[in-house]
Amino acid sequence: MQYGHYSSGMPPRRRKRRIKARFFIFLLVFFGLIALTVWGVASLLSGSSILVLGYGRIEEDSRAEAILIHKEEIGRLSSYSKVIYHATENQSVKVGDPIMTTYSQGYGNAQIQNLEDIRRQIAELQEANLSGIRDSDVDEFNRLIGLKTDEIKAFTRGARTGVALVEIERDLRTLLTQKQKSIKDKQKATGNTQLQDLYDRETEAETKIQSWTTVHTSTMDGRVSYIFDGYENVLTPDRRNNLTVEGVAGLIRNTAAPTVPPEEKDKFLPPIFRVVTPDEWYTLLLVREKDWTLAGGAKCELSFVGFEDMMFTATVESITGDGDQALVVLNMTEDIGPLINQRKLTAMLGSRVEGLMVPVKAIKDNGGIKGVYLEDGQTFVSVNVKAKDDHGYMLVESVEEGKLGPGTRIRAK
Repeated sequence: MQYGHYSSGMPPRRRKRRIKARFFIFLLVFFGLIALTVWGVASLLSGSSILVLGYGRIEEDSRAEAILIHKEEIGRLSSYSKVIYHATENQSVKVGDPIMTTYSQGYGNAQIQNLEDIRRQIAELQEANLSGIRDSDVDEFNRLIGLKTDEIKAFTRGARTGVALVEIERDLRTLLTQKQKSIKDKQKATGNTQLQDLYDRETEAETKIQSWTTVHTSTMDGRVSYIFDGYENVLTPDRRNNLTVEGVAGLIRNTAAPTVPPEEKDKFLPPIFRVVTPDEWYTLLLVREKDWTLAGGAKCELSFVGFEDMMFTATVESITGDGDQALVVLNMTEDIGPLINQRKLTAMLGSRVEGLMVPVKAIKDNGGIKGVYLEDGQTFVSVNVKAKDDHGYMLVESVEEGKLGPGTRIRAK
């Protein structure tokens, strides 16, 4: 009998494999990692009670409508008929320097011509009386007067600089007065009644002209300007903290006119000059409250549209909000330069603040003082808030040096 190969059409049986122990170890590790991940996410969502501090940084660039406030003294006068300027626009002056001379209503060339006619008559009589007589005092006065006259001529030609023309003119007037007094004293001794009458008329004319003349001098060191915008009475340093969001918004948008309290209106005569302190001024910013991140005392850099080549460093002095907008006052201590006559501008700000990053919920209030509690839950450390971001964090620094730093463990809630 012959046997052939039998095939049932089914595949041959495979050998069974035994599951090894390392497979169970893999599953244990895998599910352990999943459990840890779930626990970690849950911890993050629920918030850990302890937080380890680290450094953070907030950087921001933005634009805002701005108003400038200058520290300045205003010269005021109700009216005048003539003015002589001694200081030019943007000229630096010191206390006591003459800025301008004004002549009140009633002053005119007729009065000056009358005085000159009297003095001419006096000079003619004096010359006639002193003819052939040499007087050493008069000769010395004439010599000095000639020198001062030459100085004025040199000044007007541009050959003399460094000394104010008004100072030379003042010296010349002093010499002329002294010379006249010397001559008058000598002439009075002669008993000439005609000369005495002319002297009396001269004194009367001089007194009248002097009553119409006012020399305005600077009361502080600064720079002179003769440009005004109508805001000088309202936007002053001592009023900056009384301004409101609504009021500043009205000034920026020209929907509100600058006004002063009725009881103070009588103090504000029309301005005739300003003396501006160049390194003490303020910038008011109108911003969206939720977008402003810097706290009081923080520094920022800014420039202004139209003056992009000038960069200033400012300190945040105060922030006042109404829930939607905020009024930020910046203290400026760098030279104001060409902004001396600017009022409304667009500011371009760039800020970079670094500090310890703390969740807002970790900042506590202890008797009106902001701070955080250390890990023990008992020790309170006061902080200065430097900035805040849009993600619920603040940048802070410890009020007491060394109390907080990277790695310090605090209560997170």
